[in-house]
Amino acid sequence: MENTPNLNLPYILPSQAQKHVTHNEALQLLDAFVQLSVLDRDLTTPPAIPAEGSRYIVASGASGAWAGQDGLVACLLDGAWEFYAPAEGWIAWVSDEDKLLAWNGTAWGAVSGGGDGITLAELANGTVKRMGVNTLSDDANHLAVKTDAVLFSHDDVTPGTGDMRATINKKEPAKDAGLVFQTAWSTRALLGLYGSDNFALKVSPNGTLFYDALRVDAATGRIELPATNMLTDFAINLYQDSGRFAGEGAVDIVIGAFSFPRYLVLYNGSTVRGVGKFITDNSDYSGAGAALAPEVRSLIDMIRDAGAAGYRRWGLEFWVAEITAGGGTAASLTHNGAAYYTSCFTRQQVRAPAHTFHAYLRAVDSAVLVPVHSGARVFKNGVEFRSPNPVLVAPSEGWVSITIQDTTNPRSSYGYEPMIFRVYARQAGHRWQIACPALMGGLTKVSDDIGIIAGANSWAA
Repeated sequence: MENTPNLNLPYILPSQAQKHVTHNEALQLLDAFVQLSVLDRDLTTPPAIPAEGSRYIVASGASGAWAGQDGLVACLLDGAWEFYAPAEGWIAWVSDEDKLLAWNGTAWGAVSGGGDGITLAELANGTVKRMGVNTLSDDANHLAVKTDAVLFSHDDVTPGTGDMRATINKKEPAKDAGLVFQTAWSTRALLGLYGSDNFALKVSPNGTLFYDALRVDAATGRIELPATNMLTDFAINLYQDSGRFAGEGAVDIVIGAFSFPRYLVLYNGSTVRGVGKFITDNSDYSGAGAALAPEVRSLIDMIRDAGAAGYRRWGLEFWVAEITAGGGTAASLTHNGAAYYTSCFTRQQVRAPAHTFHAYLRAVDSAVLVPVHSGARVFKNGVEFRSPNPVLVAPSEGWVSITIQDTTNPRSSYGYEPMIFRVYARQAGHRWQIACPALMGGLTKVSDDIGIIAGANSWAA
């Protein structure tokens, strides 16, 4: 063997003449490779005035004196370029970039596993911009790990608390902080804070369409199971007329005259009339019955499908009530500098600690307000409002779905307050409409398209 197995340094042989030649050649190789630091890795031709002993990593596509030497280490010795092939695992410092690279057998790459390498500052303070474990990191994934299992454990070596915590921090509520679970790189579940500070679990069958399986409200800790219908489909209206405005005996499909219920109280001189009735088998949708009032038709168009099945033609009849604000000014509410006055509210009577109220509202002449008191959550067309901001319903919106989830502490309650539902009108003569009011015990999610929610007497009568 005439050369060393790793650096390929020439041995001095026993019978060799001019042994200093071999010795000096070995020293040159050591000088070139030990503590390897190159000036540049992006040049394809030699610099104009290179310094003796200067070293470079020859860039791809080299020409001139460096032609055919791509990836090799070029070193200027005695005015001539010498080229050395690196072995797998060799590392080199690139001075003009302040980065540490390694030769993987085919190319120079970052020691960290990324594409940029480790900088001098990172070496000094023990940080790296990117790191890949058994895979490459990139600009989007600064830490990339490819393995069948990952273990996180509390510190057994240095003194510590014995705790083990992993923190995921986001910039602001509208951003995301969470875990993404994928199958073949297609997302199937999301867990964390997505678009808000409410904790959520979302699932997907295809990586595009997502369903909320679990929501936890950050302000109250309330848990919602949006896709679970335990209460949603079992909601029972506590109002005996089922919100049909046709008297407590309204249990049949067809109903008679308009009858305003006792559970809603008119205030400040407000008055009410039946503005129209949904008529089963109506002529608006090719039936034999009478035509619908425009106000009724617009509500039906919003909550029921059209088509051959006739969902807008057939169904339980109900009245739409139109309330006209009176001239009284008691119990006012100021919003955006304008005063509104109580027009109607739910009657003060025995109430449960938790109720859900639902109705459809339509402002006719000007906006009306639905207040949100402490302990209540109000949803307009599925969008939540919190105290102290009231819900404003403008005429331009047409019919809107209003759901109120209301709770009160029985220990600090009179047992009949707060009123679950209240509407404020702008001034005397302004009209607004209400349809299908429903009051349910407990907190439940109600579909915006539910329409009439049946009362228990619908079956008992």
